[in-house]
This record gives sequence, C-alpha cells and structure tokens, in this order.
Amino acid sequence: MINRQSTHKHRLLITSLMLTLLLTAGCAGMAFSPEEAAARSLLEWRGSRMTVDPASVQVLQSARLNEDTVLVMTVYQAVDPRLGLMFCESVSEMRKTRLQMWVSGSGGSGCSTQAPDTLEQPVKIGATSSGGGFSQPDDPGYSAVYGLVLQDDIKTIVIHWNDDVTTEAEVINGSYLAVRAGGSLHQKLVEGLNADGEIVYTQHRDVAPMKNEEP
Repeated sequence: MINRQSTHKHRLLITSLMLTLLLTAGCAGMAFSPEEAAARSLLEWRGSRMTVDPASVQVLQSARLNEDTVLVMTVYQAVDPRLGLMFCESVSEMRKTRLQMWVSGSGGSGCSTQAPDTLEQPVKIGATSSGGGFSQPDDPGYSAVYGLVLQDDIKTIVIHWNDDVTTEAEVINGSYLAVRAGGSLHQKLVEGLNADGEIVYTQHRDVAPMKNEEP
C-alpha cells in the first residue's frame, strides 16, 4: 500500500531568514506564511536554554497535512551554555488562524554538537508527533519522520510505518519530510532510493544505520 507524500509543486529555495525580516510580520508568534511562522517560533521560543543564531535558520521544505495545517522543516545552529555550538533539525506544526495568519503548534527538534557527516550517517532520521486536539476535539494529530540526506545519489526516501503503510518522500534541498495523520505512528524501516528506484540505503528502527555496498 503506497501513500505518496504530497509536497508543494514548487521547490522551496533554501533561504537564510534574518531576524530583522522576521520581526516585520506583525504580532509575536504569528506570520503570513507557515514557513515564516516556523522560523519566528524558533527565535521567539523561551523554553530552551539554547540561543538560536538568526542567520543560520533555513527553511528546507514543508508538507501540508490538511487545509489549515502545514508542517515545516528547518535547520539552524544554536549555542548551548554547557555544550557549545549545536547543529539542529526541526519540524514544526503551523496552524492557520481565523485571521488567515499562521501560528506554531507542536513540533520537535534534534540537535548534535557535530555538523552532519556523510560517512558517519548518510541519512539522518528524526521523528515527531502530536496527539491532536490543538484547536478541534476531533483532531487526529499527526506523525512525521524527517531528516537530512547527505548521500548524493539518494533521491527518494521510503518510510515503512508500523501499520504497514508505506510513504515516499522526495529529497528536497538535501532533506525529506514524511507526514501522516494520526499521532501514534512510527517508522519501522527507512530506505533510500536512487534515481533508478534502487535501494542504496537501509535503516531499521533501533538499529545502527548501514550503507548498501556494491558486491
């Protein structure tokens, strides 16, 4: 059973979002686009001891869950007072308000003290989910698997979920983002496909990543 991941028809260019630009979008925590709202939420969040570098925030891609909900993937750098410079990937839920503005909901980030390394991990895998109920009692929530793709020949990421549904996510700006409705789903297998549809990378859940080698 194949559920092809829907993405915007146009490719999102990687854009470095400066703090001065972000502060022009009206009230704090709200913005005119889901991508801008995601970047603003990183800079305005006060629940972390880390300080985000505004010039490092990049929107890589987004995926629409429904008419009023878009998930946005970003990367950024931040300084932790104990650990130093951190390299982070994040997926944030953006919701459209009645005023047609976008505001952040749930989300998740993964950070490391080292920059991504192709040899160490050709495909980074992160996951986040929401149980729903953000604005509607019948909101089913969502599950997302996302990450960076550092192996150049990988063009598509295939997510095999724990309910035996398979999602294909196109590699855009060196990243992938697979999103589904339902807050209790997780990946059991992640595969990377080249342009010919051949599997060139495989990682099972809770198993160290491996790169397929030619015989």
